Amino acid sequence: MIHYVRKYRRFIFNTGLNLLATVVVTATIQLWIFPSLNNTNSPKSFGEIIFVYTIMNMFIGVTGNSLNNLRLRNNTKKWLDGYQILFVSTVIISLVIFTIYIHGQAEMGLNFKILTLVLFLGIFRVYYSVELRISLRYREIFISNLVQSSGYALGMLLFYLTNCEWYYILLMGELLATLFILFKTNMWKERLRIKNFKQLSLEYITLVSLILMSQVQLYADRIILNQISGPEKLSVYFVASSPTKLTTLVFSSFSGVLLSYVANIKINAFNKKKTEIAIAISMLVILLTALNYLFSAIYVSLFYNNYYTAAKMFFLPLSIASSIYSALIIEKVFALRFFSKKALLTVDFFFLTFYILLSYILVLKLQIIGIVLARIISIIIALIMNACILYKIKET
Repeated sequence: MIHYVRKYRRFIFNTGLNLLATVVVTATIQLWIFPSLNNTNSPKSFGEIIFVYTIMNMFIGVTGNSLNNLRLRNNTKKWLDGYQILFVSTVIISLVIFTIYIHGQAEMGLNFKILTLVLFLGIFRVYYSVELRISLRYREIFISNLVQSSGYALGMLLFYLTNCEWYYILLMGELLATLFILFKTNMWKERLRIKNFKQLSLEYITLVSLILMSQVQLYADRIILNQISGPEKLSVYFVASSPTKLTTLVFSSFSGVLLSYVANIKINAFNKKKTEIAIAISMLVILLTALNYLFSAIYVSLFYNNYYTAAKMFFLPLSIASSIYSALIIEKVFALRFFSKKALLTVDFFFLTFYILLSYILVLKLQIIGIVLARIISIIIALIMNACILYKIKET
C-alpha cells in the first residue's frame, strides 16, 4: 500500500487538490447561495432560477470543456494555430442560442445582457484554464476557484445590501475568476489565425457531441421536469437531488485529473489492470450509495428544512442513481482514452436517447420518481455497454 502511495503520490495530491477546488465553489453555491435564494423566493420563482442556472451551466460546460479538452488532447502536436478563431466563433454561437432558448422558456423578467456576460466569462474561464491543466498546475486551479468563491461572497454581500437580482452574484464570481486566469495564463494572447481551423473544427464537433450528451445526461432531469411538471415540482426535485449532484460533481472533477494521467497509459497496461479496476468501481458504488443516503438526509434537514417532508422519499433512489453514475464517469475516462470516436458517440447517443424517451414516459405517469427510475435504468445499460467494449480491447 505504501509503495503505491509513493509511486502515485503526485497523482493523489493533484486529485485531492482538484477535488478540493471543486468543493470550494460547489459548497459556496449549494450551502450558501441557493439556500438564501430559497428563503427569499416562492417555490415557483426558485424553480425558475434553478432552470436558468442549469441551462447556463450546460452551455459553459459544453463550450468551455470542449475547447479545454481539444487543447489538452492536441497538446503534444507542434501546430497550435486555429484555436482562437474557434473560441471566438463558438462563443458567439453559444451566446445566441442561449439567449433565444432562455427567452422562450423563462417567465421571470431577466437581464439578458448580464446573463450573456456571465456566460461569456464562464466559457473564457473554463477554456483558458487548460493551460494550468497542461502544466499540471493544480495549485493555481485551486486558487482560481478560491477567487471565484470570493467573488460569489462579494455578490452575496451585494445581494443582501441592495436586494439585487440573483445573477449579479454569479457575475461577481465569474468576473474575479476570469481576471485571475488572465493574469496566470498566456494562451488568450494568441493571434486569430485561420490555419488548421477546419481540422480543429471537425475534432471540436466530436468533442462537443460527447460533452453535450454528458451534460444533457447530467441535467436532462431538471429540464424535463420543468417542462412537464413545472418549476414548483422542479424545486422539490432540486432540493432532493442536490446532495447527490455534489457527489457527481466531485467525480467529474476527479475524472479531469484522471484523464491527464490515463492519456499516457498504453492498452497493454490497461488490460492487465482492468479486472482490478472493475472490482474497485463496484465496491465504490456500494460505499457511495450508503454515504449519499446519509448525506442527503442531513443536508436537506439543515439547508432546506421546509422541503424535507416532500423530498425524503427520493433520497434512496437518488443515492443509487448518483452512485452508479459516478461509476459511469470513471468508466468513461478509460473509454475516452481507448474507444474509437465512433464507439464513444454510439454508446452515448444510445444512452441519451433511451434516457430522454424513458424519462418523458415515466414522468408523465409517475412525476418525480419517474425521472429517477429512468436515470437508474439508463445508467445501468450504459455501464454494461461500455464494460463490454472495454473488455474486448485487444493487446498490441
